Amino acid sequence: MTQSYSSDFIKQEAIPHDLISQDTQHRQDALTLQSFIVEAPAGAGKTELLTQRYLKLLSVVNAPEEIIALTFTNKAAAEMRNRILKSLDDAQKNAPVDALHKQQTRDLALAALQHAKHQQWQLLAQPSRLRILTIDALCSSLSAQMPLLSRLGGQPRVADDPDAHYLEAAKRTLQNDMQTLADLLANMLAKREQWLPIIGSHQHAAIEEISAQCAHIIDACIEDKLRQAYQTFPDHLQHILMPVARFAASNLTEDHPLNALLDWHHPLSFEASHLSQWLTLLQLIMTSSGEIRKSGGLNVKMGFPKDHPDKKLHIDTFEQVIASIQQADALLALRQLPVVTPQELLENSRIVQAFSTVLQYAAAHLLHVFQSGGEVDFVAISRAAINALSDEQGATDLALKLDYNIAHLLVDEFQDTNATQKELIELLTTGWEANGQRTLFCVGDPMQSIYRFRKADVSLFLQASTHGIGHLPLKALKLSRNNRSHPKIVGWINEHFAHIFHQQDNT
Repeated sequence: MTQSYSSDFIKQEAIPHDLISQDTQHRQDALTLQSFIVEAPAGAGKTELLTQRYLKLLSVVNAPEEIIALTFTNKAAAEMRNRILKSLDDAQKNAPVDALHKQQTRDLALAALQHAKHQQWQLLAQPSRLRILTIDALCSSLSAQMPLLSRLGGQPRVADDPDAHYLEAAKRTLQNDMQTLADLLANMLAKREQWLPIIGSHQHAAIEEISAQCAHIIDACIEDKLRQAYQTFPDHLQHILMPVARFAASNLTEDHPLNALLDWHHPLSFEASHLSQWLTLLQLIMTSSGEIRKSGGLNVKMGFPKDHPDKKLHIDTFEQVIASIQQADALLALRQLPVVTPQELLENSRIVQAFSTVLQYAAAHLLHVFQSGGEVDFVAISRAAINALSDEQGATDLALKLDYNIAHLLVDEFQDTNATQKELIELLTTGWEANGQRTLFCVGDPMQSIYRFRKADVSLFLQASTHGIGHLPLKALKLSRNNRSHPKIVGWINEHFAHIFHQQDNT
């Protein structure tokens, strides 16, 4: 028989009483005219809270355009817009309220409608006045308003696949067909928002700092490739192959490259520090020509003695693993990566300076490639928006205009922002004070960051929680109530997986 639970039971069992009280208080605080950053785990009712916050702001602003809500996807923007409009429509029609927390949404919607009527906004007839859009759409809009400052000229479209542009710019920089170098340079161009601010003025910075930053960027490139290799060769395949690798290593001399696998007991991750171990592993599973090694190639030179009693068992296991590998290209790509340590970079400043110069030329060529092709990537759009808001003299006319027109900024899924997007938010909120007249409201969950491929940096969420955004302090709120999973399931997971969680926030 299926056991059912009353809502009272669920409320009592879900979380401790003190956390329930804190959760309730934080939800109420989030509707006051202050600047907040809200940590909202999955199932905590984040979208409902954003809807309530938006409705609250609609009841106090002079025009709905004073509120801007930013999301990461068109789907999320559409969902938020539909929720807000439905809340207003239901309130106007006096539709039944089916949940207690919905009553607060209804009250906020009624207040917003009353204010809108007094201001003659006609929101339901003109829903386009609600400025709910993606960050990319905002960047496109800003760059289009200041085409000269944005340095994009007209308004190019965003390329579906900009890799071809990166490669073309890399080849123009190298001026010949050095394919491996071109591939590496193209990979760096895709991450140029991380290094352009650093190397653009390397004459004025300490070379040690630049070297350290370059090492960090190279590590990021390596980790991207290792992540793809890891998807091809994940933990479970590695665990199966470990005994085979140790067997082979035990039958080889200490100076043999595969001897490094003798102590392989833990899966290799996609951390840059594991690159040399990955390359050693490739010597076992791939030939020097880049082909997946066949079992016939597992001879005595590879650590498989002819008459060893365990040879057949390990060869059978090897064949099982090899048959499971789907994308050998991801593994082969690791051989093109630079095996360079941060210390080696620090010790050779001339290489760093030369590398910086090459990257600047590559970035300039990329801009020409974009202009000739009439399309750009997300990095260019974001950078163009920042150029449109700030120049060498400070805030541009557009920034001053926006500062006058924008009173409240809401940012959804803040854990998925990258450094460039954070800089954009800082520029939009320059000069704002913690007096409630203008507010920034960021909400997200550091545990759900999924946009690493767009250079999202979850540490920015933790930094904003502690230090605010720019000069604007943010009060940190945390939601605890889970509306999706049964509390006993949540409790069991928290109890049994406690050992993998850090005691303090870290990245």
